[in-house]
Amino acid sequence: MKRIVLLYLVPIIMITACTTPEITPDRPFTRADNEQVTEIMETIKKVNANAPHSVNAAFRLDGFLDKKKFKASGYFLYNKSPEKARITFVDSVFKSPLTTLVQDGSTIKIHFPVENTLIIDNEHTINLEDYISVPANYHFLKKMITSHIPLLPEYNINRALLPVEDDGESTGEMYLILENDIYYETISFKNSIPTRILLVTRKSRKKFEFYFLEPSTRNGKFRFKGIEMVEPETGNKVSITFSKYKTGQKFPTSKITRLNLKKNVKIFRK
Repeated sequence: MKRIVLLYLVPIIMITACTTPEITPDRPFTRADNEQVTEIMETIKKVNANAPHSVNAAFRLDGFLDKKKFKASGYFLYNKSPEKARITFVDSVFKSPLTTLVQDGSTIKIHFPVENTLIIDNEHTINLEDYISVPANYHFLKKMITSHIPLLPEYNINRALLPVEDDGESTGEMYLILENDIYYETISFKNSIPTRILLVTRKSRKKFEFYFLEPSTRNGKFRFKGIEMVEPETGNKVSITFSKYKTGQKFPTSKITRLNLKKNVKIFRK
């Protein structure tokens, strides 16, 4: 029976590997049918609809950047409508602000207090690594911190794969593969709970991996202890662990977007 199952699966694996090798599982699998794909898309839709309208969080950062150990802490404030966000990174020893990123609508401002510099960017074009050396896509990072399952803009469903054991038994996993003109996105599920997201740039094949730490869903709400971000090409790895995560709070949106700028601040526009 095992030999028959493997012979059945090999052609599927070979065909998929020839097209998008970076996003396929490293074990036998079958394709999910339309009903299974519809069911997992409904799960994502429900999770994102139940995502909090506001978030007040504190977090720790630990990892390696450019082969050097990295530690910091920070704070995150978010309001869904009107959309405003604030991420402040703080030195782990002196507790002084290193960088503050503020989003107001589609406009993003990044303040470096030590350099007395303000950079104005856009949510749709920002490259987060230009500013804080964290291996992450800003859109994806913000969506995950706010308990969404991030989806590519204007995506198409490439395929959904169901890994199986050698004897053909289900593992309870699913790999949902989405694509648009710029990225492939693979969302890994275990018993319908998201565990990992792989983002691959189509042109350069550059990869970003996001791992949810201790993920769970309850009443359609998605929660986790933290996020581990990995850039395999460079070995950069950073874990975000939440020490506080409160939702549904009301606070003035000016608290999110206000920046205390010194005189003669240098302003640059991207």
